[in-house]
Amino acid sequence: EGAAAMTILAISPGQALTADQLVEATKQALEPRTEQLRVVDDKRMKIGGRDGARLVLGYRLNNVGVLSMVFLVPGEKRSYMITCTAAKDRFEAARPTFEKLGASFKAE
Repeated sequence: EGAAAMTILAISPGQALTADQLVEATKQALEPRTEQLRVVDDKRMKIGGRDGARLVLGYRLNNVGVLSMVFLVPGEKRSYMITCTAAKDRFEAARPTFEKLGASFKAE
């Protein structure tokens, strides 16, 4: 059985960000750190009562194909990035759990 990982990152950008601004900043930050980064899915949605976004990113990490479901939750004082990652061949099995985690997130 393959492993999956989840991280939650709170960001204090110093200014209020929109979902679109947070999506672009995330893509720019991740691109140099990954091989062959591609956006598989990009959806705007409510997360924790806020207008947010869900990205599915595909890339290679240490020569392994992985997919990450990234929930971006912008806020006035603090924004959040919830990242759920699994190997590409294990992602679909983990997807329902990842979606439940994103849907259950409550921002401060």
